[in-house]
Amino acid sequence: MNAKNVIQTPLILQSLKIIDTEAWQLASTHSLRLLHKYKDRDMSMLLDLYDRDILDQEGEPYLIQKAKSEFFERIAGILPMHIKNLGKD
Repeated sequence: MNAKNVIQTPLILQSLKIIDTEAWQLASTHSLRLLHKYKDRDMSMLLDLYDRDILDQEGEPYLIQKAKSEFFERIAGILPMHIKNLGKD
């Protein structure tokens, strides 16, 4: 899968409300592997998707771990260099 397909995976998982931790963690591992290919908005979108809760019918979040802490640390470490470009279209 190329970088575009890999970044689409968490979008699909979130849209379909997939709560399989293994699927999410596999997607996050591949996202980190291709992190150097993503632009500013892609990285901020990844951060948002992996941090967002999946809610059940009552509005309560499922308790799943979408990504390991190193995923967030790596993106949070790189993102400040790209902040200036996030507001541009």
